[in-house]
Amino acid sequence: MNRLVQGQARAAAEGPDAYCRTAVRAWEIATLAAVGARTQALDALQAALASSFDVTPAGSRAEALMLLLQAASHIDAQARDEAYEVLKQACGKDTHWRSKRALRDAEQICTGQMPARSFF
Repeated sequence: MNRLVQGQARAAAEGPDAYCRTAVRAWEIATLAAVGARTQALDALQAALASSFDVTPAGSRAEALMLLLQAASHIDAQARDEAYEVLKQACGKDTHWRSKRALRDAEQICTGQMPARSFF
């Protein structure tokens, strides 16, 4: 793993709360995808998606999952769709405006109506 990815992974691991430890992984995942390290990107995504359930409040969880979905979009459609399923599971019944926005934007990314954000 190159120094940039190591630094991103370290920054995420040292985050002061569950949101930071989860959301910051999006840059690590996007970097791994960009350098063609698909297996590592998928492993990092799986770990980040699992830790997303520790993020509170729900609006912050939605924001973290949206970043992960966008990073997953740089891996492939299957990874993106998996992140979307976790987002729907975690936020589908939440009425917080950030959860609603994340679900709307994620659907638009998955259907090609909106591009995923660029990380670099």
